[in-house]
Amino acid sequence: MISTQKEKTAAEVKMIATQSEATALKTAADNENQRKIDASKAIAEALRIDTHAKAEVSSFIFMGILLFFLS
Repeated sequence: MISTQKEKTAAEVKMIATQSEATALKTAADNENQRKIDASKAIAEALRIDTHAKAEVSSFIFMGILLFFLS
């Protein structure tokens, strides 16, 4: 009986350790995925700002050319 109880306890400890490891791996994966999402959002925002800036520059150049020819 003592041996069976020890085996049961050992199995329970192993199960708890395995569950803890699985939780740690999931947490690490979730954190990595969130970092990737945040990085993608930052890149998208940088591209949006860059595109907007280029459009403004193009607009100023066009207006300058237009004023040059109209004057």
